[in-house]
Amino acid sequence: MATVARSVNTEIERKFIVKNFPDSIDLSRARRSEILQAYLIANDGDEMRIRKDGAKYFMTVKSGYGLTRKQPEVEINKEQFDTLFSSKCGLIVEKTRYYLPISTATIEVDIYKGALKGLVIAEVEFGTEKAAIDFVPPAWFGREVTYDSRYRNSSLSLRGVPAEYMLNPRPCPSSGTKYEFNEYPLEQGFDELLRKIRAIAPHSSQPIVVLIAGGSASGKTSKVASRLGKRLEDDALVISLDNYYKGKQYVDANKITFDHPDAVDLPLLINHISSLKSGVGVHMPIYSFATSERSIITRQMEPRAVITVEGLFALPDDIRGAGDIGVFVDVGAHGRTIRRLERDFRRSKWAPHETLRYLSSVAEPMYEKYVAPTKSNADLVIRNDYDPLSESRNIEAHDMHIKFPANSITQNMLRDVGCTRIIGVRQLDMFLEPREGNNRVEG
Repeated sequence: MATVARSVNTEIERKFIVKNFPDSIDLSRARRSEILQAYLIANDGDEMRIRKDGAKYFMTVKSGYGLTRKQPEVEINKEQFDTLFSSKCGLIVEKTRYYLPISTATIEVDIYKGALKGLVIAEVEFGTEKAAIDFVPPAWFGREVTYDSRYRNSSLSLRGVPAEYMLNPRPCPSSGTKYEFNEYPLEQGFDELLRKIRAIAPHSSQPIVVLIAGGSASGKTSKVASRLGKRLEDDALVISLDNYYKGKQYVDANKITFDHPDAVDLPLLINHISSLKSGVGVHMPIYSFATSERSIITRQMEPRAVITVEGLFALPDDIRGAGDIGVFVDVGAHGRTIRRLERDFRRSKWAPHETLRYLSSVAEPMYEKYVAPTKSNADLVIRNDYDPLSESRNIEAHDMHIKFPANSITQNMLRDVGCTRIIGVRQLDMFLEPREGNNRVEG
């Protein structure tokens, strides 16, 4: 079947949430079209879409991120559309699009139906990036989501409506398709994070907020947040959620643990993020690990070009809406356990059995309940897998053994090379295989 070339162009578009229409807008009088679309490929910044727009059918390949994206497109026929439709992934995206002309552009208001019912988005396309940047949104536009990948149609197809949008958050509609996160190993993931920041920076008049979450000892602080701060130098401000802990007295009085989100003053954090994005400095609390309470002293924090917020609870829905880029630093339970054992020994001198008891009874159950689910709010997942060869060098209290077959070595031979027998030890070694994969080192 022949296809008809429609266009090979660049899409320059800004996107906004709409919660309420003004009385002056009568959608019944506006030109409209019924759109049904689905995705054959939906990766980070790259997607292949098929769409039925009225009586016409199109296949589009989009690439890029944020304000400006490439989108070559061809017109196809109904038979081709139906054939490709059987290979779709995720939910069907159904919406009615209303066209509202204004003096400088046309506003396209999408009212979603079906599994995405309740979502209303306004899109405005421009001929140049300058026109897009100069555009002043009308008062009835809500929060801009141009750079929030959760509101891309491909993401909506795979994840459903973000819970933060709904007045009564509901689970994602089931599509029968497992969402494939944009996962990268540490170095590649860090480079991808920098790319996303650089893609947003030229088009943003406000600080860019990067939210970094992950389990305890995942490396979210040392391997990503702190490293990002060093790379961006004076352009970066790093905020740790640790400073927003309410303190031991609050935790004890409410019978919770420090691994529970209620132990953190999240409303204050959200208020501070909002102020910093608006260009207003804040007085950040300072948490004392020595007393397990907040200090009476605060620290004045001024806005920077990139504001990084890192901590266990950096990606729940109510905070995710305040950020531009969400990052989840992931590592298996085995890696988190080994790192916590090493870290707790250095910092608190906890005995290994104390750390293991806390991990099994508190930290891991809280992680599975409150932290791991926020991975779905991430634009980018960075895997910081445990590396036994390099990370074992960080452990100060350890023994080194060199092992080799010794069946042919006699005690006389050892005495001849200056060895003296001190003690004899019979040893039984037991090796455990972690659930998430093979971490044994052979050689």
